[in-house]
Amino acid sequence: MDHFESTKRHSIYNSIPIAIIESNEKMTIQFANNYAHSLFGYNDDELVGKNVKILMTDDIAMVHDIYVERYITTSVPHVIGKKGRRINGKHKDGSILKLLLCLNESSEDGKRLFTASFENFTLIIEEKNKRIEDFYRLEKQKLQIIKNISSPANDIADFLKKIKNINLTNDLKSELDTCILLTENIKLTIGDLESKSFDKFN
Repeated sequence: MDHFESTKRHSIYNSIPIAIIESNEKMTIQFANNYAHSLFGYNDDELVGKNVKILMTDDIAMVHDIYVERYITTSVPHVIGKKGRRINGKHKDGSILKLLLCLNESSEDGKRLFTASFENFTLIIEEKNKRIEDFYRLEKQKLQIIKNISSPANDIADFLKKIKNINLTNDLKSELDTCILLTENIKLTIGDLESKSFDKFN
């Protein structure tokens, strides 16, 4: 793969909000995108040329070389190609990062190239919780609108039933019956909507 293709790939990597680390067979970091710098707290000079273990918690770093050697020897993948593996990473300041790891292998200039992508699992959970909160907030607003409509619909239906007792022509009574039927259907529809909205909170 020529230099142009590598530069083009890295340019794309730098534009996405996922941390991407490329390393060689010796697990030496060859490239880290902008989001990786932000996620792990290192600048480029602090990452490129270092072993990937700099991004790992001590318990994982201790056995990482064994896992790598096993894969290089057997070519049997245990992590490579599997999506969304939850792991702990380590920030430059020593704090623990909850991450989702995807690891893939390719070849560049006849040599192994490992590409690891990391997503901040904590942010994923926060975003999911926010979507849930937004959903319930909108449902509450819909339920309140339904309640606001329900009250006048009931009043109209009661009023139409009362004036039905007044001496009216047959034509007017027929039209009044049609209006009453419509309001009753509206009440049933509102009741159904209210029931469905209420069920979402239970």
